[in-house]
Amino acid sequence: MPRSISAEVNPAVFKWLRESSGWFVEDVSKRLKTSVEVVEGFNNGN
Repeated sequence: MPRSISAEVNPAVFKWLRESSGWFVEDVSKRLKTSVEVVEGFNNGN
């Protein structure tokens, strides 16, 4: 089973990185194999 790590994500940096890379929230959620709501939470600091 793959191991996972936790990391604090600065919402402003995450949003900047995603937008500057040209990725939509849906793209990131598929890549991370998680829901759109989780990725939106990253953007909002949740």
